[in-house]
Amino acid sequence: GVVVDWIMDSPWSHRNKEPIWNVLQPLLLPVDDIKKKVNVLEVAAGSGVHTQYFSTQLMQRGIPFCWYPSDPDETSRRSIQQRIDYFNKQQQQQQNSSSSNDDDEYKIVSPISLELSDNDNDDDDDASLPTTTKFQLILCINMIHISPWNATLGLFRMASQKLDAQQHGTLVLYGPFKINGTSAASNLAFDESLQRRNILWGVRDVEDIKEVAEHYGMEFVNMVNMPAQNHCVIFRLKKQ
Repeated sequence: GVVVDWIMDSPWSHRNKEPIWNVLQPLLLPVDDIKKKVNVLEVAAGSGVHTQYFSTQLMQRGIPFCWYPSDPDETSRRSIQQRIDYFNKQQQQQQNSSSSNDDDEYKIVSPISLELSDNDNDDDDDASLPTTTKFQLILCINMIHISPWNATLGLFRMASQKLDAQQHGTLVLYGPFKINGTSAASNLAFDESLQRRNILWGVRDVEDIKEVAEHYGMEFVNMVNMPAQNHCVIFRLKKQ
């Protein structure tokens, strides 16, 4: 294969992309044979490794999608764009060898900067999002422990407005979590080290997150054990 000099790479993203895909797959693949287009918003997309991998998985299964990666960090957005360009090039090569040429069938949108806050008067954080698009899935990997609690509130606030109520829009969180105040020893040590770096950071308790979800009209669906003491926590918009 071609060796690409990536702007950013992330060994842990390569390690966890497959287990996370296994959780996302049933949420994104059609229950019947009708392949509806799925809109996905990825919050704090970082290096873009997940953006590229999940988009490739959907394309290989013939699921039409529009993927919106976002990150407040400018270097991350450059890295994501580089991976989008690579994805588009691969797609063109495949299309040249096949008859299909619908450019918009498998689309990753250029990365947007998304700042999350729970201030209801602050619509700036949503300004970069498409106003009419509703998302079937919002994905947030390894963000809520390295951002202020405010960002988690903002995430749920935004999800409650942007998820597709018709199709049980789903929010998937991935990372280390506490359950009723406790967690694996490695997570508790990690929590302490995070708080030493920034007092506003820390491993969050699922019970606290469930309360936030409830406040924003969302319901807890499931918590999935993941490798290295992480979890996927799944919420969805209550049917209107």
